[in-house]
Amino acid sequence: MTANQDSLIVTLIEQLKAPELTVRIHAGFLLGQMGMQARAALPTLLELRRSEDVHDRRLAAMTLGTLAHDLAEAVPPLLNALHDEDDTVRGLAAEALQEMAPAYEHLRAA
Repeated sequence: MTANQDSLIVTLIEQLKAPELTVRIHAGFLLGQMGMQARAALPTLLELRRSEDVHDRRLAAMTLGTLAHDLAEAVPPLLNALHDEDDTVRGLAAEALQEMAPAYEHLRAA
């Protein structure tokens, strides 16, 4: 990873904490598209996952779902999100876990 990529990831992680929802959503979307390169965002996403703000929980579920294809650490928070009080958070988590299933089929066979 280049210094520019590192700098971009740091900036996007900071934007996950922005007061404006649209800024947070765009940052989450971009981080999710980066896959393993955005691994450093996991602590902030886990913090958002526990937020009182439903929009932050939705954002965390969505971003973890797109990261999850490459990031096994995203599985436990997504499993926890299946029990969220918000239908959208539960749906995003279920969708992410469903999409991840083929990548983890070998675990069931073991």
